Amino acid sequence: MMGASEEGPFRIDFVLDEKHDLALATQTIAECGGEVLGVGTHKDKWEESRVCYLHLRAAEPGKFADALETKGYTVLGVYG
Repeated sequence: MMGASEEGPFRIDFVLDEKHDLALATQTIAECGGEVLGVGTHKDKWEESRVCYLHLRAAEPGKFADALETKGYTVLGVYG
């Protein structure tokens, strides 16, 4: 996995849609002091929104989920 060889990373999964894109998500992460190590997306069906997976290196994973939710993203989980 992207960034999996880095020490202490975690993954945050969230939904991408027309109003909530990857550029704003990574900007939000950077503003909170996080470092993006890798990015991936997944979509089961054409009509569904994409799920984005960000591998991050930072302390306090929960604060990044909170920051994304404040911007209107649907956070699906934080895994570490």
